[in-house]
Amino acid sequence: ADPGQHFAMEPQDQTAVVGSRVTLPCRVMEKVGALQWTKDDFGLGQHRNLSGFERYSMVGSDEEGDFSLDIYPLMLDDDAKYQCQVGPGPQGEQGIRSRFAKLTVLVPHHHHHHH
Repeated sequence: ADPGQHFAMEPQDQTAVVGSRVTLPCRVMEKVGALQWTKDDFGLGQHRNLSGFERYSMVGSDEEGDFSLDIYPLMLDDDAKYQCQVGPGPQGEQGIRSRFAKLTVLVPHHHHHHH
């Protein structure tokens, strides 16, 4: 039986420091629907360059079904939950949603001021 579109890899919770690079993996097999990442349930768009979000892009290749979300440089307001969503296909194939991945953003210690 053909499982239809399904995730080969889903994002995991991650913790990273401000200014670093984070990649949230998302790989989809048999992809037929439009793919979009959401940040706290807000859609980031379906184009790989994610115009309007200059620090975000979808890396990987369509051939591999790799639509990982690359964030650089990381900022505090990237602290959110992310989900990789694939819409329904043209033949009525079911849409799929990854698990939620919580991204926790830390401020490096040398930014703290001790009094």
